[in-house]
Amino acid sequence: MKLITLWSIIIKIFGVYFAYGTIMMLVFSLATFNIDKAGPAGFAVFIVEAVFAYMFLFRTDSVIKRFHLEESIPEKRIDANIESSKILQIAIAVIGIYSLTQSIPEFLGNLQLFASKLTLLSLLKVILGFLLVTKSSALERWVSRNQSK
Repeated sequence: MKLITLWSIIIKIFGVYFAYGTIMMLVFSLATFNIDKAGPAGFAVFIVEAVFAYMFLFRTDSVIKRFHLEESIPEKRIDANIESSKILQIAIAVIGIYSLTQSIPEFLGNLQLFASKLTLLSLLKVILGFLLVTKSSALERWVSRNQSK
């Protein structure tokens, strides 16, 4: 495995995490109808996180070049017999499992507040986590297909 491939995998993992955070911020704002109350600071955080997600997922090579990451380690090859697509699939699934472990207890705790906005938000987080776990290979193919050359 080339060093640039390793850096690409690591950056894409962070990109998936930023994309998850961006989606959660958007879902929370829409579910609680709290778009105006977040203010400019909340909107700025949303925009910055969305830009990081986009750059890390679809402009990975430019991030590597911008920060000179390929030159940071003198070794140009790393011995590993695993495909980068499999590592990205595993990372997406792990982020989904993390989401499920955080959102299922929250959802169960909010069930007593049946039909509240918090219950809906918790349910949406559970669904997103489930989709990340079950559709990790489809998400990896989508990210790889949309990667700019």
